[in-house]
Amino acid sequence: MSSRRAGLHSFVPLEQTSARFWRGHKAREELDKRGYTGRFEPRYRNPSFRLEDRDFPEEIWDHWEGLAAEDNTVWGKIAETILMGPDCYWSGHLASTVTEIASNGSTRRVIRDGLAPLWICKSRCPHQRAGLVWSR
Repeated sequence: MSSRRAGLHSFVPLEQTSARFWRGHKAREELDKRGYTGRFEPRYRNPSFRLEDRDFPEEIWDHWEGLAAEDNTVWGKIAETILMGPDCYWSGHLASTVTEIASNGSTRRVIRDGLAPLWICKSRCPHQRAGLVWSR
């Protein structure tokens, strides 16, 4: 059961997160960790970058890892629940974006699609999620 108006969800909702990178090479490192192979071509001089993302709360990941220590089928059950969820659950949550920010405040989206969000990256190999960036 799920109702957007009532705030009821059949599963843990994804949260919007954001991370800031002050150097292009740091942003590129995060893109590489996520397996991004598309173009990353900043145009501003000495920009910073904002990565807009979606993820489950960290407490939920910790809880799932605790369950997985006792039941090796937990990750499959979680994946099944997510995949069987309503379409509204997926809408807008399958890609992260990166915005370039110039020193004068001008912004330009440098990655619109093709970058896996944190929740997908962590799901690929849940016990190796410590190398990925997650900010609140």
